[in-house]
Amino acid sequence: MFNRLIDLFIEFLELFQCFVFVDEFEQGVILRQGRFHRVVGPGLQWIIPFGQEDVYTVNVKPEPLYLDLQSLHTKDDYCGNIQIGIIWRVIDVKAFLIDNADTPDMIGMLCSGVVSKSYMASKWTQIRDPGYADTLKAPMNRKVRKRGAEIDEVVIQDFASGTANRLWHEGITIDVGHED
Repeated sequence: MFNRLIDLFIEFLELFQCFVFVDEFEQGVILRQGRFHRVVGPGLQWIIPFGQEDVYTVNVKPEPLYLDLQSLHTKDDYCGNIQIGIIWRVIDVKAFLIDNADTPDMIGMLCSGVVSKSYMASKWTQIRDPGYADTLKAPMNRKVRKRGAEIDEVVIQDFASGTANRLWHEGITIDVGHED
């Protein structure tokens, strides 16, 4: 009974909350009655109490994202496996938080598509070139900027000839590869 009274008291106090703190590494959006009102940066932010405004924040520091291993054929019909890692960051908080759902997953999906398209349009010698990862950055950015993000760096995490087979067993994914 006493715990319930404390919870009720805390909920009552939250109704009168008229400010929030946005951390140094974050940016946020304020929704007024469920609609976008403004973008806010780090620091103390005043809001209208009684649930009229809500604040949603996102980390804007660069962060890594590892794309799934892809087994693909090149333009000259050479089969290989490639796994890419990217370093990305949020550049448009409104687009990232409001205009999209599951934006990090969407970024991964879009970048994987760019890798796949580029790989299949290239020859084996082009893929093996040390600068190949750099050629992926511009097309990835064209895709993800619409989602409020930007790719800072593209790194080839793993690269080998052969094929990869993905086994799925009771929620566990196992990648099995073999050399051609």
